[in-house]
Amino acid sequence: MSAINRTLGAAAIVMLSVAPAGAQNGASYAITGAEVHTLAGASMPGATVVINNGVITAVGTDVDVPVGAQVINATGMHVYPGLFDAMTTLGLTEIGQVDVTNDYREYGPWNPHLVAATAVHPASEHIPVARANGVTHAVTAPSSGGGFRGGGGSAAIPGQGTLINLDGWTVEEMEAQHSVGLVINWPTIQTMRFNFQTFNREEIPYREAKEAYEEQLEALTEWIESARHQLSASQAGSDRIPADLKLEALAKAMAGEIPVIIRVDGEKNIRNAVEYAEEQYANPGKLHAAGVRFAIATFGSSNVRTLPYEAAQAVPFGLPRDEALLAVTLRPAEILGIDDRFGTIETGKAANLIVTDGDPLEIQTRVQQLIIDGVPVNTDNKHDDLADKYRGRYAN
Repeated sequence: MSAINRTLGAAAIVMLSVAPAGAQNGASYAITGAEVHTLAGASMPGATVVINNGVITAVGTDVDVPVGAQVINATGMHVYPGLFDAMTTLGLTEIGQVDVTNDYREYGPWNPHLVAATAVHPASEHIPVARANGVTHAVTAPSSGGGFRGGGGSAAIPGQGTLINLDGWTVEEMEAQHSVGLVINWPTIQTMRFNFQTFNREEIPYREAKEAYEEQLEALTEWIESARHQLSASQAGSDRIPADLKLEALAKAMAGEIPVIIRVDGEKNIRNAVEYAEEQYANPGKLHAAGVRFAIATFGSSNVRTLPYEAAQAVPFGLPRDEALLAVTLRPAEILGIDDRFGTIETGKAANLIVTDGDPLEIQTRVQQLIIDGVPVNTDNKHDDLADKYRGRYAN
């Protein structure tokens, strides 16, 4: 996955009574005795993290526990920033083959005005499963089937992604940022398609596939040009152009008010998307000077729980382990421009934290405590419930 001004790639402790979502209201907590991996410097063995009203207020080895703070004794444990899945459909889909449980796309391929928050279902069973594996916050975003002739994926603007904390009774309690960026599905040149009449894959002539790709790019460019006209008219104070919610939303992206995130697969398509971005949006010199950052995301819902393992899978193929961890914590926050609030354990940042018994990228590691928006959150989930149920079947 690529972005227009940024780049995003394509997963002994004292337990406190768990407060309900949104109940912090000045609540103060202190995690003590753990090795704190701030991701903003060297780790701190035997450190303390102080949290007040959802924010980290102190971190270090010489920090005193405030009077009245509830203490989480994490001696022998590790504290990390909560994991961040930068592109999901969490809360927008439950069972893929049951249509009434899916609300991740709207009719037609061009819907830049739609924001994921309006469709998030807080009671989704996928959410507690994901957070039990250390994912504390995520971007959930619409997707689109689109539709053009020929082979390959279709160009589309399905809407805008919302940053959510993975805890809350309502969308309003979960929402950390209403819109973090406009999602564009990048078209692909695909020379194979599935024939549903014969149930066989059949080859598409490259020329035909390339023509379809160029047709999709032309349609995308037409939308961008229309948004430019809408933006110019708005800046000029003209009332001669009628209001258009779709173009007005796209114009905000053109004006740099929100990032644009391009969903794209494969090296060639990523290069094409970056080249297009340079032509349409960004000064190439600035893009080069900024460097290329990436994050690892699952792009799904039920598989968000695998985020740490998808990051770990890249390590044997040359990605340094520290960078793999950053790819699911700090890097997505940097890419989306919210690293002033998320991604590291530092004073003033959101208290989205995990307490673990080991490296969160290792499959044997267990999340012992989860802090979301400054409040300890229950890690119970449907997977554990089913495991206990069927494990107990043979106990009698």
